[in-house]
Amino acid sequence: MVNLKKRIITWSLVFLLLFSTMIERMIPRVEETATLRMCLDAYTSIVDFSLICYWMWRVLTRFQKGSIRRYLSFIAGLIFLFLLVRNIKWNLTGPEDYALVRYTWYLMYIPMIGIPLCSFYVAMMLNKPDEYKLPRSIHVVSLGSVLLCALVLTNDLHQQVFRFHNPSNWVDKDYSYGWGYYLIFAWIAILLVSFVILLIKGCRIEKKPSIYSVLIPMTAGVIYAIFYAFGIRLPSSDFTLMYSITTVATLELAMYNGLIRINTGYDQLFMESKLNAVIVDDENNTRYKSKNALPLSHEMIERSKNSSVLFDKNTVIKSHKLEAGNVVWSEDISKHNEYIEELKRNREALQYQLDLEKENYSTKERLNALSEKNRIMDKIIGENAKKLEKAKNLLDKVGDDSSHKTKRTTLGYTSIITTYIKRKSNLVLLAMNDGHISSEELRLSIEESLMTIKIRGVEYATNFSVVTKLRENDIYQCLDLYEEIVEDNVYDITHIMVSLRRVGSDIKFTLSFVSDKPLGEYCSITPVSEGDEYTFTLTFKGEDDE
Repeated sequence: MVNLKKRIITWSLVFLLLFSTMIERMIPRVEETATLRMCLDAYTSIVDFSLICYWMWRVLTRFQKGSIRRYLSFIAGLIFLFLLVRNIKWNLTGPEDYALVRYTWYLMYIPMIGIPLCSFYVAMMLNKPDEYKLPRSIHVVSLGSVLLCALVLTNDLHQQVFRFHNPSNWVDKDYSYGWGYYLIFAWIAILLVSFVILLIKGCRIEKKPSIYSVLIPMTAGVIYAIFYAFGIRLPSSDFTLMYSITTVATLELAMYNGLIRINTGYDQLFMESKLNAVIVDDENNTRYKSKNALPLSHEMIERSKNSSVLFDKNTVIKSHKLEAGNVVWSEDISKHNEYIEELKRNREALQYQLDLEKENYSTKERLNALSEKNRIMDKIIGENAKKLEKAKNLLDKVGDDSSHKTKRTTLGYTSIITTYIKRKSNLVLLAMNDGHISSEELRLSIEESLMTIKIRGVEYATNFSVVTKLRENDIYQCLDLYEEIVEDNVYDITHIMVSLRRVGSDIKFTLSFVSDKPLGEYCSITPVSEGDEYTFTLTFKGEDDE
């Protein structure tokens, strides 16, 4: 509210001063009032130069750095030049100073072209960082403006801007416009229109009707320029002053409405903001402090320069280095703490779930192990069911009243069966891996059985000339063939020869028996006999040799 009142007073004072200069221009210029006229002209010049100097000071104080500050300063300087040249032309020249009048007239077109150019560059720099530089391609606009200024300044050579009718005296009272004059005004119009479009398009605040107020002074200036170009002069009007006023008014309204963002006054903005921050110098002395800032000690500020500092359970202090000090602010971490607590609860729930899963997995593992054991036992029992039943029946027949010979004979016969059961079970276990068994296991199984019947005086020999992997069914078939023959003829066999050899790509398993009793077919295999010797042969494909 205070700033608004101050702004109203300032603008009212500026308006009264400008209005007083307009009244001054309405006073007739007669010889009787020459002294008064000179005083009034001096007053008008002082007011004009004072106002433009005041505006330049306002620009320099509202923009601390950056390209926008530089371009606005150029505009203020060009307006100052505009007014200076205008005062020289109208107040310091006489009727015979044709050349000075003419060249001051030409010089007035430098600020007339330069002011729209700088305004255009101001609009190009909006929303850009302070160190931003315009692309080189855009400087073609500067080249066009320089060429038009050169066109005006060299008018005496070609008269394409102003064409003088009197061949001897070229003055600003007897001339007409050339094509260069209209080109200059078209160029100025293009720059001003581009300035307004970029200004409004680059606005980052909410689009309100007030932002279009910049069009009011600019439109008034354009209408005045059109009237002036066609020779229509308004009472007590001055083109230089009108041009300067409309330019300054447009830029001031743009800054007031936020179209051109000033970069000063941030200390008041910082103090009134809702930030919880302070700005300190290198000695940790507080320079700026927001109204919500926490009371921070020098020690806490110093510690925050290296790492975050915990102020309380839900607040953390952080710091960032500035050019000449640090900004220190506080952050509310209550939400983070809530998330951490929730994560802890989730972790506990997951840990409980994991423990349950581990227990379930352990239980399943034990069940699977038991199931596997049962499966293996079932398979072993299935493979040996008949032999187990046979051994049981043999043992059941032997009672306490049986003779020693019967017991001995039954025990010997049963040992052959149980040896088979043992070795067959071992082969079943070995086949669990990949369904193949080494031929060495077959040799060991048969030799263990042969050792069992050796006590009965049976002579035997083995010849396993190849070591290879065999399919489990082939191994079972070899062992079963041997077992069936031995069990049925254990009391008649006197000699046994067992061999395993490779014949070409085949593996041959051969059982040769010398028996007092003829041997018939076993396991669908008919023996080859020569006298009391009987030979059984199995042929099958071998696997990879070990």
